[in-house]
Amino acid sequence: STQSTWGNYPLSERFVHSYDYYTLIGHSARVKCLCIAPNERYYVSSSTEDTTIVMHDLSTGKAILSFLGHEDPILSACFSFDSKYLATTSRDNTMILWDAVIGQQISVFGHDRVVICCSFSRDSKYVVSGCQDKICRKWDIRRRKEVLAYCEHEGIIVTIAYAPDGEHVCSGSADKTLRIWNASTGTTKFTLLGHKGIVLSCCYAQDGLSIVSNDERALMIWDTQSGQCRATLDVTRISQQKTPRMLAWTLCSYAPAQFGYYVVAVCNDRHLYILHPDGRELLTFYSKAPVYCLSCGLGRHLAFGDSNGNVYVVALV
Repeated sequence: STQSTWGNYPLSERFVHSYDYYTLIGHSARVKCLCIAPNERYYVSSSTEDTTIVMHDLSTGKAILSFLGHEDPILSACFSFDSKYLATTSRDNTMILWDAVIGQQISVFGHDRVVICCSFSRDSKYVVSGCQDKICRKWDIRRRKEVLAYCEHEGIIVTIAYAPDGEHVCSGSADKTLRIWNASTGTTKFTLLGHKGIVLSCCYAQDGLSIVSNDERALMIWDTQSGQCRATLDVTRISQQKTPRMLAWTLCSYAPAQFGYYVVAVCNDRHLYILHPDGRELLTFYSKAPVYCLSCGLGRHLAFGDSNGNVYVVALV
């Protein structure tokens, strides 16, 4: 096993020896949000037309449970790390906290505008939300109330991620910045500058020492100890697209935890790429239509959904 040569990145390189790749019966419209449960036995997904989100068996795609409560389409979903809770955000200006086992509503957290994204702390005691009103909010699950608001962004919040140690949160915005802020005090630790467009996604590595993020043009890896960018990958360097249409990264993440050394990136050329941190392409998966949602599990599975309603699952070995 080898290690990356740049940045604080002690995660070991675990080689991908093989993989399983299969398609599940998805939705009748574009898959808008999808999230794999921590135990990787099931996932939840919804389409752009759905006010409900459905839990499915990850192996068969069979529907298990429906979560009914939102009044407008659901935009994002996130499981707590203990698998007890599911949080969903919606155009109806709410984030709903659910009992993930029985599908029952626990609490509705109201916001002033559309709620775009959410993320749980590793201890499953808190959940953060990102809103169209440019504010990130931290919610106490047991007390069912807002305990902190982060108001430093100048654009809508598009993506949010709790650090593995629970001490910081990273939020990405239409203001073209990422901000790492203290989850207890709300003070800014770093403002990550370098993206030329809206920050579309961000994800912490399992060790918390790096963050991967993307706008449409660039995929970037950041050192969380210094706030410096350690690598940039322009979309034109990797794409399989042979036509002159405009290329764009749509999503990114670190790979499932057992293979968390690698980066997963989605391009609008209908390909999902698994990349070495230096930008080398390891695996490529083709989808039947552009992909707009992605989830990586805590083991070896990742799933993504396309604009035709298909759900794809990859199991790395």
